[in-house]
Amino acid sequence: MSTYILKRGSAGLTERITYIDYVRANSAAAAAGVRRGDVVVAVNGFPVLAESHKALVDLMSSQLNLCLVLLYQVGVN
Repeated sequence: MSTYILKRGSAGLTERITYIDYVRANSAAAAAGVRRGDVVVAVNGFPVLAESHKALVDLMSSQLNLCLVLLYQVGVN
């Protein structure tokens, strides 16, 4: 998982994007359809677009079960 902060315009508006950069073959994530490039929007009903990478990793690591809301673009790997 990787996180990038994008700055837009002269006002310095920022947008944080955390995406999946690797899915282990034959893993639970792969079986659930998680793909490289998917953007993480929410974890267990908690919106995470504004969360830091560390906060997101800590949240996901502390859970026994995960329900992820992911965005993906067809044809992008």
